[in-house]
Amino acid sequence: MATPRPRREKRVPHYESAAYLSLVARAARNLRVLRNERRWTQEEAGARCGMLMQQYQRIEGGRVNLTFATLARLAAGFGVDAHTILAPAEVSAAPNHAVEIVEDENSAPDEVIGEGVAEIRAPDDESEGNHRAT
Repeated sequence: MATPRPRREKRVPHYESAAYLSLVARAARNLRVLRNERRWTQEEAGARCGMLMQQYQRIEGGRVNLTFATLARLAAGFGVDAHTILAPAEVSAAPNHAVEIVEDENSAPDEVIGEGVAEIRAPDDESEGNHRAT
C-alpha cells in the first residue's frame, strides 16, 4: 500500500478541525447507508462510481480528502445530488413526539462530542409546546 503524502505543516490544523472531521464522517456514513440500501458490495459501488474498490473503501472508511471531482463521481454513481452525500445525520423521533437537542452544560458550545451532539432529549411532557434543535 502506498504511503500517503505528507501534509504541509500549515494545513495540518485544517485536517484536524471539527468541521473537516465532521464532513469526512458524514460522507463516509452516508455512502455506507446509500450502498447498503442498494445492497451493493464496495466493489460494485466503486465500479459504478468509476473507481477501484480500494479507493472507494478509503472514502467510505473516512481516510480520503474528497475533491469535487471525486464527489461528483460518487454522486453520479449513486444517482444522488452531492448534498445527499454530505448531509448531516437526521435526528429521528417517533411520530408525534418532539425532540430537543441540548448542549451538555459542561461542554463548550463549539466542542464536538461524538457526532457533534452532546445530548438528545425527548420532552417529558408532550404539552410543553414547541421544541427546537439548538
